[in-house]
Amino acid sequence: MTPLVCRALGRLVEGLSCTACSAQDGSEGLARVAQETPDIILLDLVMPIMNGLHFSRSYVRPHPDLPVVIVRATRMASWCTRQRSNAPLMVVSKPFEADQIKRTIQAVVAVKAYARSTG
Repeated sequence: MTPLVCRALGRLVEGLSCTACSAQDGSEGLARVAQETPDIILLDLVMPIMNGLHFSRSYVRPHPDLPVVIVRATRMASWCTRQRSNAPLMVVSKPFEADQIKRTIQAVVAVKAYARSTG
């Protein structure tokens, strides 16, 4: 995602009373999540330095309860299907609407809140 899209998604996340942080590549993303424990990750598969696939292998698989929203182009469908067994996963295709991302995040947050309340 471009820096502009990252900023827009950050504002959207913060508008849902959640904390947002962003990274421009998977390597930077790993450094950020090592410092903070996210409730959800919005992950683009196509990134420089370390792509979403490598990020997923490095962070998402060792954290099987971490919800991940893959923001992907249609050509990545087979990879996303294989990943479904490795972590709670939702997929949003590009181009996407802000309301689509908002509803997805709200659904993930609601599921996590319910899981915490039921122990």
